[in-house]
Order: sequence, then C-alpha cells, then structure tokens
Amino acid sequence: MRSRTILAVVLVLLAVGVVVTIALNEGGGDGPAAIESSPVAGEAREADAPTVAFDVAANEGSAADSDLRMSIVENAPVVELVLDDATPGFLVRCVDAATGAPIAGAHVYLSDRELPGTLDNGSHPTPIEALITHREPQVANTRGEVRLPPPLTSGLLAAVDGDHRAARFVGPPLFEDVIELRLEPRRDLVIEVRHADGSPASGFDVVLNAWRQGARAGSEHFSGGITRIETDADGRATLEWHSLRASTGIGAAVRVEVEVDLVTRDPVAVAFDLGDPLVEPFQLTLPPVGQVAVQVATPSGPVGRGAWTAYLGPEGGSRSRVRSAPVVDGRAEFRVAATSERFAAELDRRPDLSAAGGAFFLGPAQHGEEVVIEVPLAGVQVVGRLTDELGGPIGDEACVAYPVASREQAISPGTDADGWFAAPWSQFLVSGAKSHEPVEWVFEVERSSTPPLRGSALITKFAHDSFGRDDHGEYDIGEIVMFEAPLLVSGVVVDTLGRRVPNVQVVIEAVGPEALDRDPVTSARTNASGQFWVPLRDVLTERIGGRPLVASVVSDAHASVGPEEFRAGAELTLTIEGVAVIEGRIEASATHAFTGFSVVGTPRDAWKRRAEFDVELDAGGRFRAVVPAGIWSLELFSRTGGGFGTGSLWYLGRIDGIEARAGRTVRPPSLNPWSIEVEPHTVQVFEPDGQPVRMGYVTWVHPGGVTALGRIFEGSLEVHATTGTVDAWIQNFDCAGLFVRDMRSQSSITLEPAPAIAVHVQAPDLELPAGAELGLELEFDLPFEGGGALNASVRWDDATDGFRHWFKVLHAVGEWRTRLFVRRDRASPALEFGKAHTVVVFSGAEPQQTSITLDSDEVAEALRVLEEQER
Repeated sequence: MRSRTILAVVLVLLAVGVVVTIALNEGGGDGPAAIESSPVAGEAREADAPTVAFDVAANEGSAADSDLRMSIVENAPVVELVLDDATPGFLVRCVDAATGAPIAGAHVYLSDRELPGTLDNGSHPTPIEALITHREPQVANTRGEVRLPPPLTSGLLAAVDGDHRAARFVGPPLFEDVIELRLEPRRDLVIEVRHADGSPASGFDVVLNAWRQGARAGSEHFSGGITRIETDADGRATLEWHSLRASTGIGAAVRVEVEVDLVTRDPVAVAFDLGDPLVEPFQLTLPPVGQVAVQVATPSGPVGRGAWTAYLGPEGGSRSRVRSAPVVDGRAEFRVAATSERFAAELDRRPDLSAAGGAFFLGPAQHGEEVVIEVPLAGVQVVGRLTDELGGPIGDEACVAYPVASREQAISPGTDADGWFAAPWSQFLVSGAKSHEPVEWVFEVERSSTPPLRGSALITKFAHDSFGRDDHGEYDIGEIVMFEAPLLVSGVVVDTLGRRVPNVQVVIEAVGPEALDRDPVTSARTNASGQFWVPLRDVLTERIGGRPLVASVVSDAHASVGPEEFRAGAELTLTIEGVAVIEGRIEASATHAFTGFSVVGTPRDAWKRRAEFDVELDAGGRFRAVVPAGIWSLELFSRTGGGFGTGSLWYLGRIDGIEARAGRTVRPPSLNPWSIEVEPHTVQVFEPDGQPVRMGYVTWVHPGGVTALGRIFEGSLEVHATTGTVDAWIQNFDCAGLFVRDMRSQSSITLEPAPAIAVHVQAPDLELPAGAELGLELEFDLPFEGGGALNASVRWDDATDGFRHWFKVLHAVGEWRTRLFVRRDRASPALEFGKAHTVVVFSGAEPQQTSITLDSDEVAEALRVLEEQER
C-alpha cells in the first residue's frame, strides 16, 4: 500500500513539472533528521508550486530500515533529506568564530602529513592551502558540516572560506564525535625591515623560528625553523597568520622569533607569542651592513660550482649565529653587521657534509666595503713523528695510515730520516665523522718478514686554532709510538699457479644464520710478499657470538676462488684467479638513446653474490663489466620506468647461463629477445569520481613472478615494453587495490572506492584477566606470485562489553582471512589461536558488516599456554 502511494505521488509531481532534489547526507545528532531548503540557482519555477518534503524516523539498526513519512511543504524549491544513520566517521562542523553561525560552502581539507613540517618556500608567502597534499577539499553543507570517513590519520585539518581560515592538527586516538573548526578572518603577518637610515632593506631573508615552553616555568626549547621569506622592494615580508599557526602545530605555548639572515654576534630579531596576532606591521632595524666574500681555492684554481658550502660567523660566537652560502666559482658571499669583530670561515663539501675542509681566518667588515677571506683548501698539513718504544725515529719507511674503522681510506705519507711525515689535512677527513669528535687513525710500517709496526693517533676533523694548528699552517699530532704486535693471525694470498699476490685486500666476515648473511669483521692488505696479518682480538669468535668466519679477496683484477674458513692460530692460504669480461649490446626496435637503462649481473654461486655488477648502457646500447669467473645471469632494467625516478628499477627481461672464463671476454648473444621500445605506453588512472589519481603506487608483475615498483603521478602511468604481458597491482591512498592484466592493452583505468567493514566480535561469557588483550587481524593475499599480503589489524582490550565494533578501511576487494591473537598484557608476546574465518569484502562506498563469535574456552586455553611459556 505504501509503495502504491509513493508511486502515485511521484506521478503527480512529474505531471506538474516539479523537480525534487533529495540529498542524503551523513548527519549527526539524535532524534529525527532535520529538513532544510535552499534555492537552486538558474532554475525558474512558479512561486506557488508545491514541493514534496520527506521526514525520516530512524529505527534502531541500519539506515535501510528507516521509515519515510511524506508531507507537502509550500514554496520549498529544494528539499534536503538528512539521514541520521550509524555510518562511522567523524563530523566536522565549520562555524564563524565570532558569531558561532554555521558556514556553508567552506572547503574542508585533511592532509596526510604526520607532523607539521617546515613551510620554507623561498620568497613566496605560504597560504594555508599549500599545506594540504594529495587531498581534494570537501564542501560543507548548509549546516557547515562534512563527514570524514575513518580511519582519521594524523594530519592537518583546515577549512577555508574566502577570506576566513581555520586549522588544527588531529589524529588518533580521537574521542570527539564532532570536530568544530572556528573560522576567523584572514590575517597577514607583515614584517618591515629597514636600514639604519630608514630606507627599506630589500632582498634580505627573514627567518621565523618556533620556541616552545618547557615543563618548568620560564624554560623553553627550540622547536625548529618555520619559514624563510625574502623582503620585497619595500622591505616587507608577508606571511598568512593561520599558515604560521598551522606550521607550528597550533600550540598556544609557542613563541615565534623573527630574525634577519645576517651574520652578527647578537641577533637582529624580535619575538612574539603565537596566541596574540599582530594587526599592525612591526619593524626590524638593521645595523650598518657590509659584504664579506669567502674565496675557496685549490692548487689548481677555484673550486667548481655547487661543490662546497661556506659557513661564516663571529669568532667565538654561538653556532646559531653561523650562516651558510653556496660556493659558486670559488666564491661565497655574505651580508654581515659592520663591526670590527673577527670572523671565522669554514667549508663543507656537499652532499656528504662530513667530507669537508676549512680553517679559521680573521677579518673586519666595514659598511659599504667588501672584505675577502681566502681559504686555501689544501694549505693545512698534518704532521707527526713515528718513534719506536725507546723514542728512536723510524725513518725512511713506507708508512700506511688509515681510520681504525675502515682500511678503505688508507694513505701513504712516508717518513723522512728523522721519522717525520706530512700529508695534506684533507686526506684525513673521514666520511661520517662529526666535526668536533676525534677519529683514531692507525699508522702502520710494513716489514718484509715480520709483522708490521703499529701505532695510533687521534685526529679531529676541523683543524682549528684550538686543535693545534700553528702559524705555519701545520696540524702537529705529536709523536706516535710504534709497537710490534705479537698477537697477530697471518695468511697468504696466491694465484692458481701458487704465486704470491701482493697488494690485494682481504676481507674477513662473520657468517649469519642464512648462508648469504655476511657481516664485515675486519680487513687487511697483503704486503710485497703476499702476506697479511690480522689482529687476533679482531677475529675472536666470542666478539661475534660464536659465528664462523670466512675470508675472501676483494680486487678489481682478481677474484677469490672460494671463501676460506678463517681459524685463529693457523696460517690461512687464499687462492685467487683472474677475472673475466662480459660485454654486449642491446638491440632496440626504436632509434632512441638508451638513457637510464642498465644491465645487472648476478653469479650463480651464492658466495660470489658480493661481486654482482650494475652497469649502465651507453647511447648505443652497449655495456662492459669486469667480473669473477663463473656462470652469470643478466637482467635488463630501466631506472626511469613507471615515472618513479632514479629510485625505481623497471624489469625488462633476463638471460641465464652466460659462462665467463678467467682472462677471457665473453659476448652474450644479442639481447634482442627483450624487444625494447624506449617510448613507453601511457595509461591514464582515475579515481572513482573521475578525477585523475594525483599520487599512487603500482607493483609491476612480469613473467616469472619478477616484480618492480612504480608510481602514478598526476594521473599518468608509464608502461615500458617487455616480452609477454605486464600485469600491475595499482593502489593509492583512498581507493581499493586493483589487479590489471596486460597493461599495454589498457588506455585508461578507473579505481574503485576503498571498501570499509565493521567487524562485530561476539564473545559470550568471556572474562579476560586484568590487562589481557585480544587482537584481530585481517589478511589479504595479493593476486600474483610473490606479492605477499595486505594486513589490517585492530586491538580489543575491553573485557566488560563482551564485544566491540571494529571499523576498518581496507585496500582490496575479495576474500580476507581473519586471525585472532591474545596476550597477557601490553608488554607480552601475542599468541594466535582459534580457526580462521573468511570475510568477503565487496566494492562500494557503503560499509559492510560481519560478525565473528569467539570461543571463550579457546581464549582461556591460549592464555594458559602463554602463561606456561612465560614461566
């Protein structure tokens, strides 16, 4: 009867030409849902045309069981039906901060950033929208509300409405049913920088740093740089106030310090409390400013562009006052406060800041003048003297020095008749060493038939005045007493004819539980007689948990025949052989250059896996590799495939069984079976609403189960050619994973919404001990060989309810397996128990529901087993 009535009403409405728009929004609150009306722009209608309005009486249970009552409402052009159901999610309400009135049409963003990061954007002001990444805004309804689906990950929640702004950081655990964003009028923070004569200071960097209050009264700590803005022609730097608050985590107890990027002993800065927005611009007045240039030179001339970074600060001042500038064509320029102070310059090489050079120099800065500080990079010498135990010189000897942690950086300074040696200080720079921490260097003098003499000294990275640098540019590390170390383990390296091989490196490694797991222990180099010595203390197996040791030779011209087991107390003989050469050419069906392609070779013998090579193709598709003798497999990769940049390997094919013999060159057959087409095939990937996928990931599945990673960028996905078909598993943050076969036959792909499921866990008569926890995990096997599985897990630690609803957004459609775990407390290991259930997840935006019933006896038995294991 009810359906006939509804049909009759609909027919009447169609006859009179009334358009009814029903909007089902996910509302909040209790009781019957509200009904609201709003006009539709550009749609003409009669003033007295009736419109149907629906009233909803929500029953207990799902929204699909709700009753609909209909009534006629005069002059209601559009009816909005708001259904208050049990859909999980988080309701965001946008209101005016001054009046509390809802703000309809506000754009609500939720970023996926875990923590507030720096807003450093050079010379451009940062609007709050720039903080949001990978997200499209949701538009607030007439009540100023939007609903965000769970899970609500940590991130920045922001609302923007014309000239109104609001922002706050949210994240689990979140206990609010309604998140209220109070929108305030946009404010701009204006900083005016002027010279001492009142003229605007344009082109200066204004740096904003955040300081947070500590636990004790009056204490605070540096929280990090916020942004850097360049002043315009009027000397002004402008930043949106709400983006400043958002970048600092919306904390009330935050003090912002504004400073001009100028080399000074005392900062030219002001500070303000983040909770008190400034309406009027405030000014910073600079002292007289001068120019200082740091010139960097080597014996062959100035250093190249971008190779070094120069640092300048007042001598003896705080490290926070030090400024940096790139060295361009041997020159770095700084603005400094014009004083008669002395300045200190240092250098660091990029990108490895530990491999650096530099020294202290002096110089005043006068207003309007430029002072040049010359830093001769190779001007500092490290000097020292080698002596025996009685203080006598060890002269005219070939000395070898190396950091105690690695012999890879060995140098050979040599000594004069009085035992003195000298070497450029730059040779003593150790990668990874901190500037203020000394590094132990081992000095070694080899003997023909006896163990070498050894001594050590501490050398600090930056040879400043306080570290011993004298007026002659020398860094004197003093006398180094050399001892003959009797507790040595010896060995010899020979070739396949029994001849001893000098000057090759021997590496000793500890073998792990898996045969391929190797951890370096120590290394040595053979002398002129092919002998090497290793300190006994380095190879005591107690140091490495009793693991066996193996020794092998690392050389570009030789390869170990096999790793020999290393035993302390017996001389070890290592046999090596010559190397082979593999060279070849890739045939392509296109005429393009092979930019970004490489061949990776892997030996059949597991112990030779260390010798795996990776060489790039030249423009003609040719490659050449020097390898140990053996049976090799070659694989071709593109490092630009899938738009993932140089960090991705795109697999294109494989050839096995290439025999490389020592001293010979092997040329594999033409690698044409790969049939490479350098021009990729492009597939467009869309989200369920038809928008291009801005960011997503793809796992390429090649014949034989070989996989590679790629990335979707701005809706495009590049597919490179290979033999057979290329399948793909595609996934992004908000959609369900999709397995697509034969990607080269696709032109466009539309993803499905990520399904959601509520798991109703029933546990009749379950009584958990205090602190005990239950866990539920859903597992999905990826539909390709070697793909692994997806996991989604939740924890149930409430024993009083007897059950709980768990809501999860899953990233795959199909069959998920359940796994149940229990543990005695938060710090105890978990034990899997019970049988697995199968949960079939369908596509669609509506959440699904399923139930699982626990056996209380199984839970009790699992807890008993855990208790016995802990005993």
